[in-house]
Amino acid sequence: HISASGTKTLHCTNADCTAKNVQKFSRFVSKNAMDIEGLSVQTILRFINEGFIKEYADIYQLSQYFDTISQLEGFGEKSCENMNKAIEKSRNIHPVNLIFALCIPMIGLDAAKKIVNTVGFDEFLERMEVGTGFEDIDGIGGEKSNSILQWYANENNQKVLEHLLEVVQVQKVEKQNTE
Repeated sequence: HISASGTKTLHCTNADCTAKNVQKFSRFVSKNAMDIEGLSVQTILRFINEGFIKEYADIYQLSQYFDTISQLEGFGEKSCENMNKAIEKSRNIHPVNLIFALCIPMIGLDAAKKIVNTVGFDEFLERMEVGTGFEDIDGIGGEKSNSILQWYANENNQKVLEHLLEVVQVQKVEKQNTE
């Protein structure tokens, strides 16, 4: 794949690729995203293979498997307890971190900040739903705007976001007047 800026990158075309999913989950739980301590790449991969998690919201339902998880090698009651605390703590999330956690191509922390500061989280959701772009936001060009809209056009991504918003509380933050 060659982007508009001329950057050559390899892209796996399999949407259900385990490696891609593990990378997405790894970003999702990272400090700049949901900040869930104790969920390493190995743990995530193990939970995917065990069938405990298929999408982000499933992380918030992991407690139903704690009896089984505590019996797995390398886990115990204490590690389940700590994992649960970290998961529960992450339920209350800043919108910038949530947007970053969604793994929308080309949308990093900086772009997420610009979106939240300019239009807020509710309008971010609204614009995706109606297909209004984000080019009017300083620092978000056509390529990033299209990336967001294409990401949301994927029904699976819509479901993932919908399920996630059912289990997390997005903090209300004031838009920054950038004029």
